[in-house]
Amino acid sequence: MKNQGVKDTLKLMAKFNKIANEDVANILSKLSKEDLTKDRGLYFKSLQGTINHILNADLIMYGTKFSTFGKGVKKLDYLKEDMSLKDEIANDFDAYKKARAATSDMIIEVIESIDEFYTEYNLKTPNRDIIKPRYQVMLAVLNHATHHRGEISGMLDAMGVENDFNGLMAI
Repeated sequence: MKNQGVKDTLKLMAKFNKIANEDVANILSKLSKEDLTKDRGLYFKSLQGTINHILNADLIMYGTKFSTFGKGVKKLDYLKEDMSLKDEIANDFDAYKKARAATSDMIIEVIESIDEFYTEYNLKTPNRDIIKPRYQVMLAVLNHATHHRGEISGMLDAMGVENDFNGLMAI
């Protein structure tokens, strides 16, 4: 029973992330390439750099690490050997949108495929190993995207571009 509650929570967050990422892409698709790629002082410099970072993290964590927890998850081919985004995705907004949509669907598929969320997972980072139950690491990655969408929202506000990615309660 406790696994089902965790699964339901992760699915809710994954569905929210899918909708929010679609909303971000729809808003950003109205901007010029110059507006997307201009260094705006964000941690990943530009709006494009920030959305690429979110996608890259989702692909690494859900596409290569968490997908091994379940069965039958379709592998996506959007990363280079060094785990960075393939150039056509990082540099072409239409290719990015397709990859983002497929990745959002894959995240939901990964969550659906997992039966055990309380098994400890060792996330190896350059500074230390983080050992937590799977669900906590999975939730942290979903929350990571929310954090960076907030950064995007703040920059869009500063640019005078209307935006609202807060739709969790509407799901």
